[in-house]
Amino acid sequence: MTAAAAIGVLCFALFAGLHLLSPRVTRGIERGPLALKLVPAFALLIAVVAAAGAPPGVGGTITAVLWGELAFLGLVVLYMPLIYTLTHSLSVETLRLLASRPDGHVEEERLAATFTSPAFIEARLAGMAAGGYIAPAGSGYRLTRRGKAVARGFDWLKSLWLLGPGG
Repeated sequence: MTAAAAIGVLCFALFAGLHLLSPRVTRGIERGPLALKLVPAFALLIAVVAAAGAPPGVGGTITAVLWGELAFLGLVVLYMPLIYTLTHSLSVETLRLLASRPDGHVEEERLAATFTSPAFIEARLAGMAAGGYIAPAGSGYRLTRRGKAVARGFDWLKSLWLLGPGG
């Protein structure tokens, strides 16, 4: 079973490498859709390899496949929020902007212009539309089915954790 878990960890390393390199290697495929394609592909690969190397018998095969899948999926569950935070967090971007300055100082007006400008908002909405979370509707936007599901999930989490707006 250790070998099956190692297969899961190895497949996660390959998945993360491909996912992180994707903007440099692929054209027109964003990380989100690529991850949705890679996870099932690696899950299938793990099942095939773990089953081939499993001890004889149905129980050994099922256990080996489960160990491999659990190792892989557990690491994916930890990895994806980290990557999302690093690539979409305004706090991370603010820190990067401050760090890019020789004196580490940026005027509040510059921060406001960077993160509340019409160009920033347009880019943010375009990214959400490309991800399938919102769609243009008249002079504004509406949630898609996918967007509604994500919003409900976050509403539930925020109420569970007693978080208010912005938390």
